[in-house]
Amino acid sequence: MLRRKFLFMTLLLLFVLIPVVHAQDTTPLAYGDSIRGKITDPANGVLYTFDGRKGDVITATLSSDQIDVYIRLGDSNGNILAENDDISDTNLNASIEFTLPENGQYVLAALAYDAGPYTLSLEVAGGAATGDGQTLTYGDTVSG
Repeated sequence: MLRRKFLFMTLLLLFVLIPVVHAQDTTPLAYGDSIRGKITDPANGVLYTFDGRKGDVITATLSSDQIDVYIRLGDSNGNILAENDDISDTNLNASIEFTLPENGQYVLAALAYDAGPYTLSLEVAGGAATGDGQTLTYGDTVSG
């Protein structure tokens, strides 16, 4: 009986506490944001989450004047959708342009080979996101 209680408590901790800790390890980000940060542990980087809609064409740019950065985009299941190390042979900043495949939460990982400061920006092509998650483009009509 004691073994069952221990197993139950272990499973409870795994399913309740770990997702809470994981959620605290990310910083929310929205279209149009530009955030300055610092990578203190290059092995882990810094994680950001944002809500996207199917068909949104996003551009995520990670830049630094002091360190060589790279960026990854993933879905809420942990699948890597896109990544970039260097924009070019002479530009060590990183940028991803990607069309989101579905509505949902996405993760951007700000990574680097050394500790140091960076700036992360997230943009959506074709307009600004509205409060209800829709994108307005030139010529659209909105009422309400």
